[in-house]
Amino acid sequence: MSISKIKMMTCKECKRNFFVKVYDLIDGDKDYDLRKKFIFDELFIFKCPYCGHIHFVPYPLKYINQKKHFIVQFGSLSDVYNFYYNDKDIDTSLYIKTGATTTILAREKVVALENNLDHRIASIYRYIMAKQYEEYAKENNLPKLEDSYLCYDDDGNLAVIFDVIEDGKPNSFCQLFDQELYEEIKNDYIDCLNNTNDMIFDDKSVMKVLCANKLKRQSN
Repeated sequence: MSISKIKMMTCKECKRNFFVKVYDLIDGDKDYDLRKKFIFDELFIFKCPYCGHIHFVPYPLKYINQKKHFIVQFGSLSDVYNFYYNDKDIDTSLYIKTGATTTILAREKVVALENNLDHRIASIYRYIMAKQYEEYAKENNLPKLEDSYLCYDDDGNLAVIFDVIEDGKPNSFCQLFDQELYEEIKNDYIDCLNNTNDMIFDDKSVMKVLCANKLKRQSN
């Protein structure tokens, strides 16, 4: 069951206080509406009831899926560290555990794990797809990539979403997830992940794995 609390927030626009509901824990397997809000970045959006100003305020929380046996801790590095080493609220011995310090990375972890993917390989897959787009965009004068992440398209299909700025306005498009390519990447890089600390596996971690794999190939 998801766990929530009431918190006071001050509007940045009109400076008035109002109360909002925030969550310490989201049970994504049982609370579908909260799962959807988390994945599509709606959970951290709050509207001032007085002036209508929209606030985007990410706050730390745990996302758990008991059916798929994983937990993603979103928050600061300290929040993730405490979850890994000090948190006794949940028996996590039977769960895949990982953390994220950005909402985009947290979403990617959740989407990967609920599709039975290795979240680390999924991040490598998305990173490689993003680099391929950047090269193609440069050669063909296409919009510069602002961000990328694993998520779902409008039809609910697993895909890599590319955020760009086109004609001065934010836009996005997607590339459907290629399971066969994912398996190829997994076979290529899984050996480099044996000693990887999974506390936070982000783009810096991806680059380290890519470099390790390159060195391994050169030595062979």
